[in-house]
Amino acid sequence: MSNIAKTEELIKIDEVNNKLADFAVKNTERYYRLAYSFVKNEDAAVDSVCEAVYFSLYNARKMKEIPPEMDNWFLQLVLKSAMREMRRNNKEREFTDNSQIYAYMETLEHSMTNIFKLYYFENMAIKDIVEVIGLPEKQIMKKLKNVIDKLGISEDLDEKSEKKLREMIEVYEQVKIPESMYLKLRETIEKERQAYEKDINKRIKNSKRKPLGVLALALGIFLLTILLGRTNHNFAESVCSMPLIGNLFKPFIL
Repeated sequence: MSNIAKTEELIKIDEVNNKLADFAVKNTERYYRLAYSFVKNEDAAVDSVCEAVYFSLYNARKMKEIPPEMDNWFLQLVLKSAMREMRRNNKEREFTDNSQIYAYMETLEHSMTNIFKLYYFENMAIKDIVEVIGLPEKQIMKKLKNVIDKLGISEDLDEKSEKKLREMIEVYEQVKIPESMYLKLRETIEKERQAYEKDINKRIKNSKRKPLGVLALALGIFLLTILLGRTNHNFAESVCSMPLIGNLFKPFIL
């Protein structure tokens, strides 16, 4: 690939990366609320979102086009990051105390409640939830029904069910986004950019060293051949009898 082609490719990759970064910034509040609903800790939610954004930008360096379902991709990374943060269990969790039904939901299995949150709180279609969660549609629907049955919410959303759901959505959306979220997100984006630039500079240095390495290897083989030819008459005759190469070595070993 020519230097011009390489430069154009790098520019295109950087454009994709910048669009993803802008998209992440615009949707920070959504991602923070989703992460917080699992980890129930401000710092842990910030860390979860930043980790997801970093990995999305890092992996985007391999792409030449924007992912068609960018939001689904980000949500998947946020969920995975939040689950990892929960398993670390090194931060105190702040459980809900202003809604009994929401607090009860938090005691249910996360593999079910994450589907419930995406469907009712984030208004996602089932096909998108399938993509985010990575399970067949039948399993998604089964887990969703298990949650709404446990919460006493009817599928046709009668008046009582709507009241419960509104209460839960209010609790979910009333979470305040800390200033540290935006500050750390900007730091994360810059950190990934610096890491990428460092990697590119390393590749450039290695590409410059490679021809020198090949030249040094060729010179080593050349000198070793001369040495062996001067100490081994049969080897010398064999080398000198070779087309083209023989004429190169004759002045040195005969």
